[in-house]
Amino acid sequence: MTLLTGLLLWWLPVIACGLFAGWESLWVRLGIFFSKAAVLTFGGAYAVLSFVSRAVVHEFHWLSPSEMADGLGLAETTPGPLILVLQHVGFLAGWKNSGSLSPVVAAAMAAALTSWVTFVPSFLWVLLGAPWLQRINDVSWLRCAMQAVSAAATGLIVALWAELAGNTLIAPGGSPQPEAIVVTLIGALLTFAFRRGLAIILLACLTAGCLTEWIF
Repeated sequence: MTLLTGLLLWWLPVIACGLFAGWESLWVRLGIFFSKAAVLTFGGAYAVLSFVSRAVVHEFHWLSPSEMADGLGLAETTPGPLILVLQHVGFLAGWKNSGSLSPVVAAAMAAALTSWVTFVPSFLWVLLGAPWLQRINDVSWLRCAMQAVSAAATGLIVALWAELAGNTLIAPGGSPQPEAIVVTLIGALLTFAFRRGLAIILLACLTAGCLTEWIF
């Protein structure tokens, strides 16, 4: 019963979008893609974001690399970056592909659908898997498999960091961006060498960004 209820709640909005807007519409593609991201990805938020970032930028072309980096940066200002980034992606995808709808309405609908198909399958996994969690931990080969997933997730996080760093520090033409490099170095020094607090780091990076933009 839990499985049936969860599947109905999960897919009814996507099916409704397909019936009213067409099965090739943005809404159906958003529903399927973010359902896949919620169900088939493992390793935590940043592993999921690595998968999402590559797909929405290079495969679907819903966002540019800089827009994806903006979303990640904004999401890091609050706890729970995953859902905020996914809403950001859905909102911009709807805004850019609004069709006959108002961009605001299309963006709000896309963000809502993205949130729905991210949350519902995740809760369904939890409700179905929770009774079996202890048994999984007691099986040695399953426990080893989960450790392997954790190791692979670390690699995905590094790949996401490298891609975002490249898009931020290097201009589309291939030339370095000195403003971004200076701000990055200052932030890294204050974080790792001087162990300063978040407020000081943000203020210093903001000041450095304004100054370097004026100088360069």
